[in-house]
Amino acid sequence: MNTIKILHTADWHLGQKLKGYIRDKEHQMMLNYILEIIQTEQIDLLIISGDVFDVMSPQNSSRRLYYQFLANLQSTTCDNVVIIGGNHDSPNMLSASKDLLESLNIFVVGAATNNLEDEIIEIKKQGQLKAVIGAVPFLRDQDLRRSTAGEKEMERYEKIQKGIINHYKTIAELLEPYKQYNIPIIATGHLYATGATTLNEHQDNIYMGSMENISAAQFPVLFDYIALGHIHSAQAIDNQYHIRYSGSIIPLSFKEANEAKSVSIVTFEGRNMSAGVKEIELPTYRELLSLTGNYDEIINKLTNLSPIPHQFSTWVKIEVEIEKYEYALEENIRALCSSNKVTLLSLRMNAQFSESVEYDYHVDLDELEPKDIFIKKCESLQLSEVESTEMLETFQELLQWELDRNDQ
Repeated sequence: MNTIKILHTADWHLGQKLKGYIRDKEHQMMLNYILEIIQTEQIDLLIISGDVFDVMSPQNSSRRLYYQFLANLQSTTCDNVVIIGGNHDSPNMLSASKDLLESLNIFVVGAATNNLEDEIIEIKKQGQLKAVIGAVPFLRDQDLRRSTAGEKEMERYEKIQKGIINHYKTIAELLEPYKQYNIPIIATGHLYATGATTLNEHQDNIYMGSMENISAAQFPVLFDYIALGHIHSAQAIDNQYHIRYSGSIIPLSFKEANEAKSVSIVTFEGRNMSAGVKEIELPTYRELLSLTGNYDEIINKLTNLSPIPHQFSTWVKIEVEIEKYEYALEENIRALCSSNKVTLLSLRMNAQFSESVEYDYHVDLDELEPKDIFIKKCESLQLSEVESTEMLETFQELLQWELDRNDQ
């Protein structure tokens, strides 16, 4: 009986910054830990379902993490790797080393092409066919539809959704002949599936607002496992345990701070998933701590912080309610953070009888979404809600067009 063990992960976001602080050290520790899991669990195939990087032009240090990880894989049990591009990734950057990596059985699909057979990847070990994958990457607007003059936003979205469904249907048709080999038939995706829950309001916004891209029932039944990326919370979709997000590998925002991070492991015997899905929880190398309350409560919380044995110092975000802003209060909070060896990333002082004051330390434009900046601009112009909505829809379409054009 053909047996294969697969590790599914996604949303690494290498190079991500939080309030200007790059997360490379945390990522390095986590990638080393994933290598240990691969070796301990005797993984045969690794799938990375998009958003390898956080930005399309990552720093050299982040690229080094990526390539060093792939190099280190060569000394493990993992014989094959499949990597797809996400909406944060540059297809050209990911595909630049495609031919070289393929010689190491590392298969990269950075973006959709005119030939969908490019997304069909055979997984072999010592010449024996072990699995086949429909490696569907993030599908960009231009991959899914042709724009029409005067097209309404909802019409555009319906075309996108139909394009996604048809793409998977065609991939399934190409994979149908592999049923005769009794090997797992797997698909990937980087999108927003109906029913997915997220703590991050930015994650669903790929094509249009909070509109889902596809439901579990709209994936072809041929697929034995569907390895999804984009949503940072590990979960199955619509109670279908074989259609799932692995989630991100570190908490990428304070909202994700209390959420357990994991990778998913599935073992196939033939086309049968013999042991369901095994989630392996990942360690936390840096605590992200949000504190709220009045001034006395905040001081008490900071004073009584229990030392937790993390590899790196705690990052803290504070929101404090005060009657009247006084500079000394802010100085006291900063001093207490420093004495407790925590790094204050954000401080908001909500004053009841005077203007509120907010400090974001080391704010970097790289961490801000273009959409958020545009919304702030609309607010400053005092546009109506209707005007702002129309402007935002146009802006998002232009932004996607510009990203696609720059990446060609």
